[in-house]
Amino acid sequence: DGIRDLVRSRGLGDVYKRQSEYLTLSIFNLLIAALTFLLGLFISKRVSHIVVKILKRKSSQDDAFFIWLRRFLTFIFMLPVVFLFFLFLGVNLTVFKTIWTFPLYQIQNSVIELGNLILALMLLFPGIKLSNFLAGEFDQVFLSRSSIETASRAAITLLVRLFLVIGVVFFVLSIIGIPLAAFTVVGGALAIGLGLGSQNLVNNFLSGLILI
Repeated sequence: DGIRDLVRSRGLGDVYKRQSEYLTLSIFNLLIAALTFLLGLFISKRVSHIVVKILKRKSSQDDAFFIWLRRFLTFIFMLPVVFLFFLFLGVNLTVFKTIWTFPLYQIQNSVIELGNLILALMLLFPGIKLSNFLAGEFDQVFLSRSSIETASRAAITLLVRLFLVIGVVFFVLSIIGIPLAAFTVVGGALAIGLGLGSQNLVNNFLSGLILI
């Protein structure tokens, strides 16, 4: 009878037939994965375009920022699409989990893993960009309507941007797994110093809001 399969096959011809079935199933999975990727890419671009279009109507930011924002949103929306793409291909996702949780360094009781480091680096630059955007919007929406001097407005905007960036940095460090106890002491001292040094700016800001 030739080559036999002890469970289902009766001969060499049946073995070739089952191999053809497996090949057809593999091609089917590839088609589903490709369609999922293309459809996800189209939807991601459309949703990103709509979100940016809505934000652009209410903002005075330059076009370069919104081009970056549209690309960043598309990248974020594509992450689950890529996950589904590999899932439909039948890729063993435990490999990605092993790579993601690979330990790099240990600080006290915290372990810095490769995946958390990659995620933190991916969020750092967008976080700084969004901090600049929010600080600029704060200046345009609130400070521009007050009677605060131009120099004071610039200083307050800079302080807002600084605090937002510091918040992003602390958030990124917490994702990595670095203990923030030492940074909180330094941050508290820095906040007290900035608060004492910017009393006049805050007074001018509050006065401008009252006049509004």
